[in-house]
Amino acid sequence: MFKFFMLVLLFSVPAQATLMISYDSLYKKMKTLQKPEYSDLTLAFLLSNTQRNADCHYIDLRLTSDIHNMPLYLSANGEISLPFDEALKDSKARLILQQADNQARCELTLRLRSRMPLNATVKQQQLVHYQQQFSLVLADLAGSVSKRWLPEVQGVIIVFANNVTRLNSLSTDQQAVTKCQEQRCEIRLVDYNSALDLPWLLGEKPLYLLPLMAQKH
Repeated sequence: MFKFFMLVLLFSVPAQATLMISYDSLYKKMKTLQKPEYSDLTLAFLLSNTQRNADCHYIDLRLTSDIHNMPLYLSANGEISLPFDEALKDSKARLILQQADNQARCELTLRLRSRMPLNATVKQQQLVHYQQQFSLVLADLAGSVSKRWLPEVQGVIIVFANNVTRLNSLSTDQQAVTKCQEQRCEIRLVDYNSALDLPWLLGEKPLYLLPLMAQKH
């Protein structure tokens, strides 16, 4: 399974298996993505099982404050439909996840991805644009101090709806920097030195793009 940089918020879970997260901390991250220069990207929130690569099972998920009691739902791709709402921030709302005692602990993870659907044929400058955008946003989210230790964004990860073992329509140079496994293809743009501005023929429309981060050794 591929590895890429993901911002993860970990919280200790008490005996009653209730996870509580300040909405303000989530709002600040979402606000960063509201900048016009980041309009091609979005920050998605997901729940994941910490014990295995599986779905998170829970009893209830909602935002609450003295004046709010808002159920939250998961979309088809597993992302939480979390509103960007200043009133929730000002009322000091909390995201509350309730799980049964015998259910595996869950954590909230953040997925930085492309916002709009892409075509099955993608231009080279599009991929480079997303690589640069991912790098800028991650540095912005990390802050002036933490960004010094951020791994380099070396390319993009293309996520498909179906399993892909190889992108057969790519050129030899493109194949050399592309590695596919399951529903994802990693493209290491930092190693792509072709002078030809060839389009990337993906075979099908991708779901979205993710940042491909340098691996720590």
